[in-house]
Amino acid sequence: MIKRISILIRAPHIDREGFSQHWHDVHGGLVAQLPGISGYVQNHIVEELSVGTDSGGYDIDGFVELFFPDDASRVSAFSGAHAQPVWDDEPNFLGHSTAYVIAGDWEPRSVMTDAKLVVVAQGSRAAVDRLEARLVGSSPGADIERNDVMEVVPRATMARGPQLADVFIHLRFAAPDEAREAANALRNAEGLSEGLERLAIAPVVERRIL
Repeated sequence: MIKRISILIRAPHIDREGFSQHWHDVHGGLVAQLPGISGYVQNHIVEELSVGTDSGGYDIDGFVELFFPDDASRVSAFSGAHAQPVWDDEPNFLGHSTAYVIAGDWEPRSVMTDAKLVVVAQGSRAAVDRLEARLVGSSPGADIERNDVMEVVPRATMARGPQLADVFIHLRFAAPDEAREAANALRNAEGLSEGLERLAIAPVVERRIL
């Protein structure tokens, strides 16, 4: 199953709570009605995004995970008049977004969690491999899922260019306290960003829409 991830940035006129509420209560329903979508999960950031490295970071307020039975369904879902309500609603809460097609075949998770970190990075394959190894070694109790970026999807309607990324790594913990402790440890970990151009660590809450 094809998986697509998007990074969302809230519009300047709205705070994070308003962004999260509109995204879930209004925009989520509009996207869920698009034809061909097999799964839809929102990842809401629960605290200010910070990066414990000198390599640079990302501007993020949420992550979208969309699932499609095939690539043709992914492309057609956002093409044509049926997608217009989605585009029309974006200015109400969304300032910018970047979308990525993920390599491999993925199924939506059956259980959502409020104890999760999303790590997003740009860098060489060797640097990403080192990052994953560090995450595995420092989070032995976590369920870790690596999503390599296959394609960045252009958004001609967006005023700024895409935030480039090569990998998204999802870490699911048994409890929110464990996720927060892991986030703090990773932000302060020496050498975590070695070889990476950009890196961000975001504690999130998963919300299933479809």
